[in-house]
Amino acid sequence: MLTAYDCATGKKLWGPAKEEGFQQKPSVFLYPHVFDKHLVAQVEDGRNFEMRVYDAASGKMLHKLSKKGDGPFGVHGRVSGVVQDGKLGFITVDELTLCLP
Repeated sequence: MLTAYDCATGKKLWGPAKEEGFQQKPSVFLYPHVFDKHLVAQVEDGRNFEMRVYDAASGKMLHKLSKKGDGPFGVHGRVSGVVQDGKLGFITVDELTLCLP
């Protein structure tokens, strides 16, 4: 899923980070912003949704927030993932779920 390379040398730094526990090959969206020293990825297979935080230097997964749902991330009335003030969250039509450190 995620693999990090040194842009100047092309040397592989870490990875790939494995995605396990999904019924099918998951879709992964990596947020284009580095949060302090962390990378955030949205991972989903249509029924299982996760927000994952990785240490940018080592690739170690630091946090994971999981939720069951239907359809892809971000579709109106379905599950959407957010990062706000360093916290992961899910928003659905009925619920806001936050992962507090």
